[in-house]
Amino acid sequence: MKRWILSPGEPSGALIAREMTVMPSLEELVADCSRVISLNPDDVAALGERGWAYNRMGRSEDAVADFSRVIDLDPADLKSRIGRGLAYNSLGLNEKAVADFDRVIDLDPGDVSALSGRGLTHRGLGMYEEAADDYERIIGIDSGAASAFAGRGWSYCHLGRLPEALADFDQAIRLEPDHVSALSGRSQCYEEMGFLDEALRDVTRAIELDPSNAPDIASRGLLYEQLGQDEMALADYSAAIELDPELDWAIVRRGRGYQRAGRYAEALVDYDNAISQDPDNAWPIASRGEIYHATGRYEAALVEFTRAIELHDDYAEAVAGRGRAYLALGRSEEAMADFRRAIEIDSDLAAELGEYLT
Repeated sequence: MKRWILSPGEPSGALIAREMTVMPSLEELVADCSRVISLNPDDVAALGERGWAYNRMGRSEDAVADFSRVIDLDPADLKSRIGRGLAYNSLGLNEKAVADFDRVIDLDPGDVSALSGRGLTHRGLGMYEEAADDYERIIGIDSGAASAFAGRGWSYCHLGRLPEALADFDQAIRLEPDHVSALSGRSQCYEEMGFLDEALRDVTRAIELDPSNAPDIASRGLLYEQLGQDEMALADYSAAIELDPELDWAIVRRGRGYQRAGRYAEALVDYDNAISQDPDNAWPIASRGEIYHATGRYEAALVEFTRAIELHDDYAEAVAGRGRAYLALGRSEEAMADFRRAIEIDSDLAAELGEYLT
């Protein structure tokens, strides 16, 4: 067997050959390792190499199986614990991922790959303070680690610490000008700070570098929407959905765009699609209620708004929408109660609904 090492610290797809100068495809590497494993099921080198190949191929369950076998055979193999942690992360098994990364860090507190993996997993768990701490430790070890600055930037962004997030994204981009995650993150910071042109510039550059990134394309669509460029927004939402048909928020946003344009049939298709993916998503349910109301289907609208409120009882727009449906059906007392409740939830609705209560 030709030996290949897949290091957890390398970028995705990177392989280093020991005995060859031409790198194989991941499929060839898996086949090569599998031949060795068929002869010796306990060959930890072949199992580990195949596990890293599976990780990079997105075959996370297969990767977990291989890394688990290596760990059973050699509990001191820290790289396989990192690999399994990353595979668990990809499968959404975040607690198991953290346990693997913790074990490595307990034994080697300076293992950057384990710290990075745990930081990523902490972010997935919504533990942004802990994630920021992980990235802080990496930066203390390697001040040139662009990805650590980007990861901490995303953590700060989720914590609402936008100036600190922006500073980290700036540093990541200084270190690595084409760092896609940092460009995407800085774009989000700029958007939240109201700098839409700067946000559009950064996310467009990120898309140029990675044209297959559906969330970035959809995020640019949202920026176009905020800038009043509705056709550009719809085009980006459609492109994102084509790349990722399960990107539900982009589906709903495209539906909202169709709705604003009076293209109700197309909007309903998108809302139906989003609801089929997540029947408990109140947003497309309420949006569908708005279309039913706009087309005179008041009883159907009432059902949709009520369902949305059951799912999200402080959804002010849904409460207001139900009030309008009640009013259209001549049920004034119930309508007034909903209008008052909507204003309690969101005082900004007072200007719009106040006329009904005078």
